Amino acid sequence: QKLAPFLQQHLEEKMSLKQIRRWLDAGLATINGRKETFHHTKLHPNDRVELIIPEKADSKIEMLFEDEAILVINKPAGVVSDIKLEKKLKAFLTHRLDKATSGALLLAKTKEARDFLFDEFKERRVKKEYLALVDGFMRKKEGTLTSYLKEASQFDGQKVWAVASHGLEAIVSWKVEKEGKVATLIRLFPETGRMHQLRVQMSHLHHPILGDKLYGRT
Repeated sequence: QKLAPFLQQHLEEKMSLKQIRRWLDAGLATINGRKETFHHTKLHPNDRVELIIPEKADSKIEMLFEDEAILVINKPAGVVSDIKLEKKLKAFLTHRLDKATSGALLLAKTKEARDFLFDEFKERRVKKEYLALVDGFMRKKEGTLTSYLKEASQFDGQKVWAVASHGLEAIVSWKVEKEGKVATLIRLFPETGRMHQLRVQMSHLHHPILGDKLYGRT
């Protein structure tokens, strides 16, 4: 039997396969003590399967700032930037963070604020900054990468992007914060906001973000 249907069958509370896949994506399941994120992994007799069921992440969303026009939240990993979040917060998303990414998310409380912020992002007047733990030791302590991204395939219902000779322009700068024996903590400064941009570009540099099952090692 495959992992996701097995969990759905044996959980006390009835859960959708979609919700179970989200937990697997977040690395909350293990098989015989080893983390497993792939939904279709086949189980064998006597396998020990464990799943950590988190409290509802969106019930714990921390407000960082709010006034009459905007609000800024600390989006936890596992929360999707979608219309459900807009309805919960009664505000408009002005940009998005990947489901597995945590960080400050800016929303507009009025249509006027939304239009203004859309224009700010479009004209690249918003400065974005991310922290990421990437695989390996980076020889260059800082740099800038300009590349072009295009859709390459589909995996588990998601678009998978790749660096190509043409496509959507993607620009990111980086700076090493701390070095380890097998990984490096870096600060990323994207000038563009392409889907999966940082994940694709770091993988292209042979330093994928740790835990990224689409573009690197988990």
